Amino acid sequence: MKEENYIAFDNYLSQSLSQEDLFAFEEKLSTDEDFKEAFETYRELSGFLERSLDDGHASKEFETNLKSISQNYFEKEKKQTQPTKASRTFRISQLAIAASVAVFLGLFIFNTFSGPDYYDYSNHDAISLTVRGNTEDVVSKAQNAFNNRDFEAAENYFTQILKTNTENIEVKLYKAISQIEQDKFNEADAMLSEIASGQSAYKYEAVWYAALSKLKQNDDEACLLLLREISEDADTYKKAQKLINKLD
Repeated sequence: MKEENYIAFDNYLSQSLSQEDLFAFEEKLSTDEDFKEAFETYRELSGFLERSLDDGHASKEFETNLKSISQNYFEKEKKQTQPTKASRTFRISQLAIAASVAVFLGLFIFNTFSGPDYYDYSNHDAISLTVRGNTEDVVSKAQNAFNNRDFEAAENYFTQILKTNTENIEVKLYKAISQIEQDKFNEADAMLSEIASGQSAYKYEAVWYAALSKLKQNDDEACLLLLREISEDADTYKKAQKLINKLD
């Protein structure tokens, strides 16, 4: 089972899917038995973990239940010394699903209790710039550098573009992101603050990245203050709320 399926499971259970993705998910749930079986296993295990874990430590109930599950499993194994071919195939299938879910949940628990990290949120979407003037070659190089995560080169190209397009807010935003990636926090924060103080379409995206800059600097308090500035109708609102919940 692919990791993206488990991400979809989590988004479905947390009601984070768009209407289109929700329809596609439920359609697959009704037509794909393997997918449905993996989802049911994931839902049961994740629900059990949520009920049993408290502040990152296993509760007494969790330990007791885990021992009980283990004991029952091994007692059952002793009784089934000669399983039929059909039951063996089914059990292997079940164990494969459970193992996949266990690995994913292990990563989920580690990420949950180790606290949020900047690199959890730094998978930037590919960009396609809109720039006026005779800068087509530089724009193409800037896009390619950014999309290939060559942020030093990207910053240099963005700087060249801004020499002739001084008020291009989109380019300023991506230049600031490139600077965050290089730990040039003072420059990035200043530019993001400038964008966030305006009323452009990039206002709250700038606030989001300003918060991520603080997260990367391990300044959780400043990060939270910025996240709470993001409007409910902003595209970044939902992920901002998720990050707030992890930091609180």
